Amino acid sequence: MHIVLSQILNRDEPDQKMFPALGLGYLAAFASERMDGLEFKYAETADEILAAQPDVVGISSVSENFDGARLLVSQIREVFDGPLILGGIHISTSPGSLPHECDVGVIGEGELTFLELIRAIAADRRRWKDSLGSIPGLCYWSNDKLRLTPEREQVGDLDTLPYPDESVLGKGWATLEGGTQYVVTSRGCPYDCSFCSSAHFWHRVRYFSAEYVLGQLSRIIEKSSPRAIIFGDDLLIANKERLSAIASGIESSGIADDVSFLCNVRSNHVDKELCSTLKRMNVSGVALGLESGSDRVLGLMNKRTSVAQHENALRELHEAGMNVYTSFILGTPGETIEDIKLTVDFIERNQRVHFDFDIYPLIPYPGTRFWDYAVGKGLIDESVSSEVFQVGALTFTPDKYLYLNEKVPRETFLHYFFYLKYLAYRNMAHRRGEEIGAYQSAEKSYKEIIRIRDIEKEHLELLVASLKSQDNNRRLGS
Repeated sequence: MHIVLSQILNRDEPDQKMFPALGLGYLAAFASERMDGLEFKYAETADEILAAQPDVVGISSVSENFDGARLLVSQIREVFDGPLILGGIHISTSPGSLPHECDVGVIGEGELTFLELIRAIAADRRRWKDSLGSIPGLCYWSNDKLRLTPEREQVGDLDTLPYPDESVLGKGWATLEGGTQYVVTSRGCPYDCSFCSSAHFWHRVRYFSAEYVLGQLSRIIEKSSPRAIIFGDDLLIANKERLSAIASGIESSGIADDVSFLCNVRSNHVDKELCSTLKRMNVSGVALGLESGSDRVLGLMNKRTSVAQHENALRELHEAGMNVYTSFILGTPGETIEDIKLTVDFIERNQRVHFDFDIYPLIPYPGTRFWDYAVGKGLIDESVSSEVFQVGALTFTPDKYLYLNEKVPRETFLHYFFYLKYLAYRNMAHRRGEEIGAYQSAEKSYKEIIRIRDIEKEHLELLVASLKSQDNNRRLGS
């Protein structure tokens, strides 16, 4: 059976072409281990998919690319009448958005459900859809009504999964071309932030064992000899005992002598002990979602961290000699001008010493509390265009942004947002030798500031004064 898998991407966005779709690699490896006669291929366009003459097509998409999934499905269905399966986090958290051209959507973790679907198709290619109602973890249309089957029980022991088959995914990924590899060693997050859908998708956090992880790292290094490996876990450091075992294995095996690592951390977990463990692993950089410089907004986000913990984490990580990449969010419902100013002050006070950073608008992703808030206000539903979810450097469009915060005028929010974008890209340029691309991004953000005219005078004067101060510091080399 020829199965073509596809991840919907916008390859004009740098972040999207970085990481191979490991989820599809796990699907292929798991199904192939348990069923003979399967051949997998990866493709992204309708022409590539159809040229492969598939028996089955499986497509995965996140929310920000879901319009692309709708388009690809319609293009394929014009020619292909075989099984067309859709999966990924968007359809899992918004099953009512399933295109009618799709035969079925896979909700949640995919390995067991996908395998059961493939077995049903192999057993009876003409009448396989008759069995959909008996397969857990699905959504599908029947007589114009959306049907949801019972929730799929998740894989109990992640170590029973084979390593993902990266060969299926090809080589057209920026991380691979840059000598960097990508690995995920857990599923889920122990926290439940109001802006994040991970807890809704995974329900609970599960870990691959330290032994499994070390075996996967050795396998990757033997095959690819990478300079760096990125841990893509929501929170690699959550299980301290497992983290220590991974660190010991990396250290004793000599992996740390040849490969550096990057991972996500959380400010309320950062202390000297953690930094020591990360240094043993040769972790050279960490990503840290700080989100806000206001304790009140952190509470609105259910972040379960504090500004004091942010300050401590930055200090500890800086003293440990790690590169820190932080992110912030503006536009949380209930955020005030005073809260925004606290975030601006936090960034301006810390950025030159402690970190690179970026700023994002609050997005009501399906499966989050802010999605529920927007739905309750009648502002959004499952038919919404994926433009609402786009936050990339090249795809975010202010005129199409769904702004939820009634406490701050939209124009004021956008002015602060682009001001901080300007600082972020200019800071990146300053810290990295003033790379042309970063500086052009800074200038683009500055032009957005100038374009947005409708703003209270005092706010405009505050921002202009701050910009001038930053520019003077830069000219003086500070």
